Amino acid sequence: MFNEYTMEYLNKNDKTGRKRVAAFLDELDIVFDEHIDITINMLDEDGIIATASAEKNLVKCLAVKPEYRSENLLNTVFSELLNHLHHKGILELSLFTSHRNEKIIESLGFSTVCKTDNIVFMENSNDRFSNYLKKISSFKEDCINTASIVMNMNPITNGHLYLIEKVSEENDCVYIFIVSEDKSAVPFETRYRLAVESTRHLENVKIITGGEYIISSSTFPSYFLKDYTVWLDSYCEMDLTIFGKYIAKELNITKRYVGNEPYCKVTNRYNEKMKEILPKYGIEVIEIERFSIGSKAVSASHVRKLAGEGKFEELKKLVPEATYDYLISEYSDSKKRD
Repeated sequence: MFNEYTMEYLNKNDKTGRKRVAAFLDELDIVFDEHIDITINMLDEDGIIATASAEKNLVKCLAVKPEYRSENLLNTVFSELLNHLHHKGILELSLFTSHRNEKIIESLGFSTVCKTDNIVFMENSNDRFSNYLKKISSFKEDCINTASIVMNMNPITNGHLYLIEKVSEENDCVYIFIVSEDKSAVPFETRYRLAVESTRHLENVKIITGGEYIISSSTFPSYFLKDYTVWLDSYCEMDLTIFGKYIAKELNITKRYVGNEPYCKVTNRYNEKMKEILPKYGIEVIEIERFSIGSKAVSASHVRKLAGEGKFEELKKLVPEATYDYLISEYSDSKKRD
């Protein structure tokens, strides 16, 4: 039967081909993910009947036309994608899928890391997640009151520092997880360095790389959850379940702090889900009023805007010294190049 079908390879520059894939997925109520690097389609004489894609090491957009699902095509097109990625040297793979596909994916060497009502998070490794947990456990201190914050810090501002210092005062140990995916305006290595330099005066604070298990919205698979509300709640549930069930347990974290969110509806919803989910794992969620100057909360986006406009004097009251020095260097040099 498979001899009747052909394979098609599409890279991210094939706009026409990607439009065809997007149209095929749309018929299945799946949203095509624009971050995809490679797509492999299985075709019959009428067009696409199965597809699989990837962005770096994250497998995405697995789909089979309903009338072909009895032919095991998902297994075939997915295997083709795995072979392609392995040939490229991309060996450690992750994916999010529906419960319907979990057993098929397991048969191809993947194991389930975590699952919620709508989605399953899987990897082609039995020990990658456990190794991550072992790595973060090296930061563990013997403390009675242990708290955490998850931050992007793009870059760290006095708003972030205000929250960290408050949490530091109220707890024996504080673990700050920095979202490490490099899709922010400020590169991860810089965000991490500025955070470390700006918190050196706080002896009970440890800065930890979030890794791929502190999940950001840019990597979360909106592609198979077309309904935005379902997508957002599923993202929150997966992220918070991984944190509460595994990460917090590894470090004996009993509190998670968050700044209130006056501007972003997505973050505000995340905070609401945090209050709903984390107490199930014995974690108290504490929301702190954000640091403001006048009536305006200090935000990293506003800081980047001021730096881009060369308004460095205004920046001094908004950011720690390390961030100020970085912005002066980065944006002054940029203006000179322009």
